[in-house]
Amino acid sequence: MSLHIDKGTWTGVKLGDVVRNVNESVKDPASIGIDRTIGLEHIESGNFEVQGYGTLDEGVSFTRRVRPGQVLFGKRRAYLRKVAVASFDAVCSGDILVFEPKDDRLDARFLPFLVSSDEFFDTALQTSAGSMSPRTSWKALAAYEFLLPPIEEQHRIADLLWAVKSHLATLKSQALILEATDTRNGFGKWLAERFRNAETAKFSELFQVSSGSFLPAKNFIEGQIPVYGGNGIAGYHGSSNTEADAIIIGRVGAYCGNVHKVEAPAWITDNALIVKIKNPELFVSLDYIALLLKLLGLNAYASQTAQPSLSGKTLAECRVPLVAIEEQFHIQEVLNFIQATQSAIEFESQNLASFAMEIQFSIFGGSDVR
Repeated sequence: MSLHIDKGTWTGVKLGDVVRNVNESVKDPASIGIDRTIGLEHIESGNFEVQGYGTLDEGVSFTRRVRPGQVLFGKRRAYLRKVAVASFDAVCSGDILVFEPKDDRLDARFLPFLVSSDEFFDTALQTSAGSMSPRTSWKALAAYEFLLPPIEEQHRIADLLWAVKSHLATLKSQALILEATDTRNGFGKWLAERFRNAETAKFSELFQVSSGSFLPAKNFIEGQIPVYGGNGIAGYHGSSNTEADAIIIGRVGAYCGNVHKVEAPAWITDNALIVKIKNPELFVSLDYIALLLKLLGLNAYASQTAQPSLSGKTLAECRVPLVAIEEQFHIQEVLNFIQATQSAIEFESQNLASFAMEIQFSIFGGSDVR
């Protein structure tokens, strides 16, 4: 579903009418103080910021000049959707086109959204030639037709789209910060401190381990029930082999020692070990147990062979810290807060990204040039 935008005052133009393909060549960039280079590897799909840069002493022979504020468009393998806005002086690869507004009919801040629209990329793909490394051309792109809003409306649209992009970047940063506090980093260190002086028990004293069930291809029936292997969900089957929530551990191969909580109904394959609690009163929840087992680094107990594997026997002597139920509740509350915050950030990011897509489709798609 798209937003309704009145385009009655918009003007049909070709890209070449309002955009200049800047092909400024500098044979000796160092002589004018330029030492940075930009290749396609420095442009990331969906991110308008140039991701790093190279230097002239790396031996590249780029000569196409780039100035701050110009829009960079990857013409090779356009399906990679590489668009960025330069923030520094540089020279760039010949596989990058450098765009800027031709005159005051086009807002420079509107331009990157125009050339990153689905419709524009469709044109880039349709006009690309070459089998191994297809490239489009400025001549082909210059003929792209679209409806151009009045300049004041471009300002408003650009303000909105840049604000959305900025907020998405903030959410991404928040997600990365939270990731740094998960069980592998800050949160894990916090837990390790709490477990430092805790009593311990052998794995075999607390848990009973069994293997999941082999599911041959001939017996597989497409369905809605998740099939769990050593790395989590591997597909969906028509029946289950467990009707109770469980903890599983990757049994063999690259995912040996991975820990997952399984919500029933599910089918657990023989690539995973099923962990049953001998005395449920010792633990506050399955979520807590999953967290605890993740912290133990169970892959360290795998057999040291070409195909690492785990079993109840190899895990038997692993020491498991035991803390009071009240302390487990506190740990669980902290974990729940982190997970809830991560979910909220993910939910907001998805909604905001969908909103941005609706706006861009309404602006750049769904209408004939008139």
